[in-house]
Amino acid sequence: MGYYTDVNANLTFTPELDSLSAFLAVKEIGYPWSDITSRGIRFNDNGKFYGIDDEVKRLIEAVKAHTTVSGTIIGVGEEQPDIWRIVIKDNVATREEAQIVWPDGSPADI
Repeated sequence: MGYYTDVNANLTFTPELDSLSAFLAVKEIGYPWSDITSRGIRFNDNGKFYGIDDEVKRLIEAVKAHTTVSGTIIGVGEEQPDIWRIVIKDNVATREEAQIVWPDGSPADI
């Protein structure tokens, strides 16, 4: 059992990843980065992503000498309002928690 999260990732490599050693380093990190191409990583999955922040850092560390990682990973948990995203720009990852507000701007205390 455990807490499941729907995750959608769209990450790009600029320039394309052309170093075999960097490519293999990312593959070695493993899931969820197993669907990697030279252009980036895209996946849609439901699972336990407790350590995804650390995994993103490991991914960036594995390729930063060869390429720049940019993109977004969005997560929606089983319980509301567990909605977050990791924004990656120029090899820097920042986690953001969604804030739900009413149209008048007041917070929705969920």
